[in-house]
Amino acid sequence: MKLHTLDEESFQLLLCLFSATTQISENNAIHASLLGFCYYHGIGIRFDRNHARKYYKIAGDLNDGFALAQLGDLSLSVEYYKKAVATGHPQGVFRFAYGYGYYQRKRENTLIFRTLAEKDYLPAIYSYVKALYSGKYCNRDLHEALRYAVKFHRVSGIEGEGYDFTFIFS
Repeated sequence: MKLHTLDEESFQLLLCLFSATTQISENNAIHASLLGFCYYHGIGIRFDRNHARKYYKIAGDLNDGFALAQLGDLSLSVEYYKKAVATGHPQGVFRFAYGYGYYQRKRENTLIFRTLAEKDYLPAIYSYVKALYSGKYCNRDLHEALRYAVKFHRVSGIEGEGYDFTFIFS
């Protein structure tokens, strides 16, 4: 069952369970991160940036790379991005490259995108295809851009919906 299809009563029960477990165990970073995500995106509950930050902080204190990357986005803090990179989580590496210093370090970050794209990380594949197509931050290579676009659709399944690759064919 997808979280956003829960009725309010079921979601409140889930919220109580996750809240309780994040207080009890240090092994529940995923629960706290999920709650932060729900609050930040208004999934099953009203959007609340402060609650999102609170739960991402709990997960970040438990070394959750995704939560640390989200905290970096919320607070624009380089330190959170660096901590996220240290966890090795692809979202942390991607957000560091994309969110911090991207325009100052375009070539280096494009190499980060390529490395993550080779590991099938979807946002990085998309960013790498755009860089290859535009030729702004690396040598323009339409053949390689098309190869990675095909790879994206091969590995993405339903997750790939919403990514627009029509720029390749213009």
